[in-house]
Amino acid sequence: MYLILILLSIAVHSVHSQQPSDYTRNSVYYAGQIMPTVPSTEQSSQDVLKELGVDLSNEVPEISVSAVQGSSVELPCNLTAPIYGDKVRLVLWFKNDSSLPIYTYDTRGEDKSYEEARHWSDDKVLTGRAFFRGDHDPGRLILDNVGAKDQGVYKCRVDFRKAPTRISNVNLNVIVPPEKPRIYTVGDSQEVRLKLGPYNIGDTVNLRCISLGGRPLPKVTWWRDHALLDSTDSNQASFKTENELSLKDLKRSDLHSILTCQASNNNISVPVSTSVKLDMNFGPTNVEILNGREPLSAGKRYEVKCQSIGARPPPTVTWWLGGKQIRNSVEENTSPDGNVTVSTLSLMPTTMESGNLLVCQAGNPRIPDSTLEDAWKLQIHFVPSGTLTLGSSLNASNIKEGDDVYFECSVRASPAPYKITWRHNGRELSHNVAKKSHHLQSEFSSSKSH
Repeated sequence: MYLILILLSIAVHSVHSQQPSDYTRNSVYYAGQIMPTVPSTEQSSQDVLKELGVDLSNEVPEISVSAVQGSSVELPCNLTAPIYGDKVRLVLWFKNDSSLPIYTYDTRGEDKSYEEARHWSDDKVLTGRAFFRGDHDPGRLILDNVGAKDQGVYKCRVDFRKAPTRISNVNLNVIVPPEKPRIYTVGDSQEVRLKLGPYNIGDTVNLRCISLGGRPLPKVTWWRDHALLDSTDSNQASFKTENELSLKDLKRSDLHSILTCQASNNNISVPVSTSVKLDMNFGPTNVEILNGREPLSAGKRYEVKCQSIGARPPPTVTWWLGGKQIRNSVEENTSPDGNVTVSTLSLMPTTMESGNLLVCQAGNPRIPDSTLEDAWKLQIHFVPSGTLTLGSSLNASNIKEGDDVYFECSVRASPAPYKITWRHNGRELSHNVAKKSHHLQSEFSSSKSH
């Protein structure tokens, strides 16, 4: 069979090399028949072949096919016969410069249909991953689970019953995706996984993304919340690609930003990527004592609340009264998102604390100068208390009958008493009143006539 096909091919391609004496001047010998030709000295070989029913316009040019490692690929092969009505007898697939086929599709003998065709493949090369579809034109050699070693030039040879052999070349380019990229901090080269930080407001973040492998080398890009940040590869070697990212002057709005390093070397498969979430520390934005700043009553217990907003992590809240820290009777509650912290102080004021400052402070010890505070000058109400004494200028041991004497009554109260009365044996007496802050001093004089 091969010998006949070769002879047919030689007969077609050597039409113009035949001498008139070999055959009749106006005829050409092809496939055992004498075919008429047009007597012209300028007649081309293409014209002669067309007269013979051979159409080479359907020749498939060399093409390139790309596939991603691990996927399936179809290598086309032109099965259209140059002679109308001709049929495919044998299809042979070769790889690179090998003279031995790696796959055969054989319909020879008793006019077998494509369903009856015999298939054979070289398991050393194709490992049972290939199958040829001859029921379509172009035919397709389907190769599953493509690997890097499958890359190369494939040659499809098609033998017809009458027409000469047709050969198609297919360049298979196997794209090998890169490894999943890794993110490192610049300086200490520590790998970052999932969480980045925490950082403070105003800090600068320097990151390096490294992607290993890939054919061709991938493009490494940085993304922030699905928006492209940086597409410039800072360094490329034969086996790795790097890209460095610098985020300067971090702000509160950068909290929980998703930074993604993406590596891609094709537009077929999904790019490989690694993402980290940016964590930050904040001081509070506001600290406030929530109570209404109303006067308090001495000896009565109160709950004083202080609210801190905007700190991350929850702040350290402290209470101070009269310059001294209160360490007991304090409880704290923080909202689920960590943004609001409320500290509750259980306070029982005394008369001695009236006029003192009650201070609530909140801050993050990890952040310098992050402490904020709110103060409340306490106004303590308490019932009047009086002290009766002999006049300060009198000598109690030197008072004689008939001498004039006077008494002093010091009253301490908040708010100040509106009235002080003197009584002697139940009878109200007149007196002088002098106000000194929360103290009222009342004098009563007694003459000899008393």
